[in-house]
Amino acid sequence: RLWPLFCYELSVSVDQEDRFVQFHKRCQSPPSTVAEDRVHVHNVDKVAMTMKRGLLLHSQSVAARTHNTLVRILTPQQAILFLDWSNQNKERCEQKVQQQRQQQQQQQAH
Repeated sequence: RLWPLFCYELSVSVDQEDRFVQFHKRCQSPPSTVAEDRVHVHNVDKVAMTMKRGLLLHSQSVAARTHNTLVRILTPQQAILFLDWSNQNKERCEQKVQQQRQQQQQQQAH
């Protein structure tokens, strides 16, 4: 009888009440063992390392592709000029890309 009154007095939503109940059930369940926790942490670590390695390899692949494209199309002097220009205008280019993404998102929303 106390729980419904508590929820009413605090204006607890049904969703919040469900989360309270789930939290209470988790607290009542037996705690996991150290061995189980270690296995879980090990598995999470493996996934994180695999993702990190994958992102690094992807980044290296993109960098190599960009470099090869520059070497095939531009002369060495032009490549140097382009890289200098790119470094000087990096922030402005990022802002322009961000603006275009926002415009696309707004168009998709409508």
